Amino acid sequence: MEFDKDGKPIIDGKPKGTEGGEGGDGKPKGTEGGEGGDGKPKGTEGGEGGDGKPKGTEGGEGGDGKPKGTEGGEGGDDDKQFEALKFGEGAKIDESAKKEFIEHCKKNGIKAEAAQGFIDLQTKINAEVAKGQEALRTNAIEAWQTQVKKEYGVEYEKKLAAGKKALDVFGNENLKELLGDKGENGTGLGNHPAVVAFLVKIGETLQNDKFIPGGQGSVSLENRTPEEKARSLYGDTMK
Repeated sequence: MEFDKDGKPIIDGKPKGTEGGEGGDGKPKGTEGGEGGDGKPKGTEGGEGGDGKPKGTEGGEGGDGKPKGTEGGEGGDDDKQFEALKFGEGAKIDESAKKEFIEHCKKNGIKAEAAQGFIDLQTKINAEVAKGQEALRTNAIEAWQTQVKKEYGVEYEKKLAAGKKALDVFGNENLKELLGDKGENGTGLGNHPAVVAFLVKIGETLQNDKFIPGGQGSVSLENRTPEEKARSLYGDTMK
């Protein structure tokens, strides 16, 4: 029997422990084929907890590749959190639109806190848009007023009084609010040169006593008989 330089017996030309067989194929024990012996550390081989992934990340309950507790289901944002969303002070929100928004958030994994952030950003954008629109309206009204003053010149106040008279006689409060530049429904169109000219013409007709109700034409009341005056005011009821 021969010995190596360390004094270990040599069998078939190989040091003992590296020959074929269990623990003797030239590989360290624990790396041979079989359970815990395929060249991979134990716990990483195929099977439960042995597919190369740490236990708890394999498929199945709590094993879809995500740490336990992150899968969908109980523990996510519930309906109460979404119902508490704030859409801005004084905002009028359609309930069907609100429901659709919440469903979209849940479907796409958007939590209530992130959803509130989207709402706050949109509210800020809407406020900026409204501010810009109001500035445009104000500028337009000022431009109309300047144009009307230029057209009527020294008679501006007189013409304006005639237009006001027409509005007082034929307009109601709703129309006055609509043509004005105040209130929720105010458009400021009462300052538009075309609207002003229309009202001034009617007002001047009233001031000259030439407006005859009942479609009798533009003839002064002073040139009509009492019977004609009564008929112009009351129609054919005066017989």
